[in-house]
Amino acid sequence: MKHTWTPNCPTYFLPVPYSVLSLLSLANVAGKDARCTVALKLSYWYTDAYVEFVDNENEWGGLSHGRARDSMRSRRARSLRGRRGNRQPATHSPKKNPLIMNILVTGGAGFIGSHLVGKLLVEGHQVAIIDNLSTGSLENLQSIRDHADLTFVHGDIREGDLVQMFVKECDCIFHLAAAVGVRLIAEDPVHTIETNIGGTEIVLKKANRFGKKIFLASTSEVYGKSEAVPFREEDDFVLGSTAFSRWSYACSKAIDEFLGQAYFEQYGLNVVIGRLFNTIGPRQTGRYGMVVPRFVQWALRDEPIQIYGTGRQTRCFCYVGDVVEGVMALMLTKKAAGKVFNIGSTDEISIEQLADRVIEVTGSQGGKTHVSYQDAYGRSIEDMMRRVPCTDRISETIGWEPKTPLEEILKMVVEYEKGR
Repeated sequence: MKHTWTPNCPTYFLPVPYSVLSLLSLANVAGKDARCTVALKLSYWYTDAYVEFVDNENEWGGLSHGRARDSMRSRRARSLRGRRGNRQPATHSPKKNPLIMNILVTGGAGFIGSHLVGKLLVEGHQVAIIDNLSTGSLENLQSIRDHADLTFVHGDIREGDLVQMFVKECDCIFHLAAAVGVRLIAEDPVHTIETNIGGTEIVLKKANRFGKKIFLASTSEVYGKSEAVPFREEDDFVLGSTAFSRWSYACSKAIDEFLGQAYFEQYGLNVVIGRLFNTIGPRQTGRYGMVVPRFVQWALRDEPIQIYGTGRQTRCFCYVGDVVEGVMALMLTKKAAGKVFNIGSTDEISIEQLADRVIEVTGSQGGKTHVSYQDAYGRSIEDMMRRVPCTDRISETIGWEPKTPLEEILKMVVEYEKGR
């Protein structure tokens, strides 16, 4: 079935397998602030249903809602007309391949989420995305926007009825939606806490209600200021004072982990938790403090690369494509249920050395400069001097290890930024 995409209008098209009753439930989510039209198109052996949400106040990209709606309907009508000549009786309905799944990805328009969605579609799965685009972007989905097996809904994971509709119909869940980035965390800690804890609570509750396996994305931030490098999954957390808002992110993701493991222990929900370490690659934004895209953008403009702090702090950068492969493999492994896995590279590099690598790859003439955290964020920020994972557990469980060297990743990021 052809998926109709209208990126310039808050319109959500829901193709099969979502049931008519589920679509009617979604209609109730619209509430008083949106106008909802439910239309059903029936043929001999399938039900084709969609819901349109039209925001009554906003216009996106200068395209009026009425025009976008009419355009969508005309394209949809053409699609339906094109299929009517190929109707088949119900007895000839193809059987579903048991290896092909209906998958829900929360935060699927984000950096990591969009790469995961693309890989799932390549493997033949049907994918539904829920994303409020607070840190994600429709631009991340441009290459797959017309894919027949893709469903996108601009919505919030804290909307329980919306989440329930998609969880009920899916086979498994990749929960990546979160408030991320040092700058966002520092500037809006309330949003960070409410989204990460409240949203995960709802997703886990719905997953448990319908017995759906779930991957829960966590972060290396939970290790905090620990100096027990390399970090192992069972290590203690060493977090800073509540006076520093950056620790709200680490605490919120730690609570997510506790909640996920509680559902596994108490109810037997199949939960897999991945602590991601400094994942990088094309489509990552520097808007919220991510270091590699910021460095590349400055270098390409021949501006000084701004190194926050001393530059002696070290990180391990892993290619997003490698991370996606690890995450997907964990979800296919029964032995992963109820466990936490570090996912990242073990190749350590200082931020100063990273800046030098970026300058070398780009040929930038801008040089480097050091900026204090106070000047960069407008407040004091506690940073970790080292963040290195031990990846023995994931290696022993699924044989995973990152394959892409840093220099190759940087070249990909540079090419992506040049093409924007």
